[in-house]
Amino acid sequence: MTYPQLNRRHVLQAIGATGAVAVAGCLGGDAQGSSTDGNEPAAEDDGLPAAKSVDVERIARDPTDIPEPVDWDEPREHDVTIRTERVTAEIEPGVTFEYMTFEGEVPGPMLRVRRGDRVNLTFDVPDDLNIAAHNMDFHAVYGPGGGADATTIAPGDDPA
Repeated sequence: MTYPQLNRRHVLQAIGATGAVAVAGCLGGDAQGSSTDGNEPAAEDDGLPAAKSVDVERIARDPTDIPEPVDWDEPREHDVTIRTERVTAEIEPGVTFEYMTFEGEVPGPMLRVRRGDRVNLTFDVPDDLNIAAHNMDFHAVYGPGGGADATTIAPGDDPA
């Protein structure tokens, strides 16, 4: 018994054909959500909720907005307060999303310190946003999860 020779070209063709069939299935109409002529959505399909008014023009933090390199030789103590804000921004024209942010942007601000420095972090969380856990990612921080346990506040906790 002989088997057909399988090469990279055949594998890529099969993957491409499978992907085309999958995309075609996603693009096809849904019999339950269509009208009788198949051209318009059924009356019960309300689509996306209406866009909300936008609080900010830009939600993404400027990637070039980074602190200067540290210029000290001895460990220092830094008192940092991070404010939590809920803002509404446009994802694309006519589509909005409510973001929970630090300082009004995503991601939160970048802090630069040196090895051995101590950071005293305080969250400023308004009462109406103190319904979900908050924490910050710190890279190169000692402790389990990069210090995640030390930077997490639970709903209802005093953020100070």
